[in-house]
Amino acid sequence: MKISGPDYDGIEVDKAAEDFMKRISHYQGTYEPLSEEHDKNLSFIKIFDQGDKFLVNKVLGRYFYGRNSEILNVI
Repeated sequence: MKISGPDYDGIEVDKAAEDFMKRISHYQGTYEPLSEEHDKNLSFIKIFDQGDKFLVNKVLGRYFYGRNSEILNVI
């Protein structure tokens, strides 16, 4: 659970966790996960386990591998 970000700076861990779970439940009704098989024609980046793994699909060009990979590495 990512409750160490700036949104929760100075907030008790229990309250931050409760708010984070509320945020998740808010989006569950409309969230549709991307599928490697079904959405293979789309450009997307999936981030797993708070940045332990990235799936980069059809993102082309040197710009991504330069600037965006730097951004992803700090997640």
